[in-house]
Amino acid sequence: PCTEYDLIDRVIEYVQENYMSMLTVKNMADYVNVSESYLSRLMRSHVGISPMKYVNSVRMENAKQALKSDLPIEHIAALVGFMEPKYFSTVFKRETGLTPSEFRKSISNKQ
Repeated sequence: PCTEYDLIDRVIEYVQENYMSMLTVKNMADYVNVSESYLSRLMRSHVGISPMKYVNSVRMENAKQALKSDLPIEHIAALVGFMEPKYFSTVFKRETGLTPSEFRKSISNKQ
């Protein structure tokens, strides 16, 4: 039988492999055969954040890596699963305190 930890591990792995796709709580819940509300409760109690907040945190970590390259920000947005570059910038700023271009400048100044 699958433990709660096994379910969480499978969801985390699924997100890390699919963050660039259109992910929903329903996709993730279906992947591990549980209800959306159960998955949300599990994630909150074991990871401390909602499933979508976790997806966005994985996306932001990957975006930070991609921003070290010369790729246009619109391409990076699409690479990490955002169809709308403007929404990507909004989420990025909410998560990091900087816009993607400010973040890029801050890392190029450190090199």
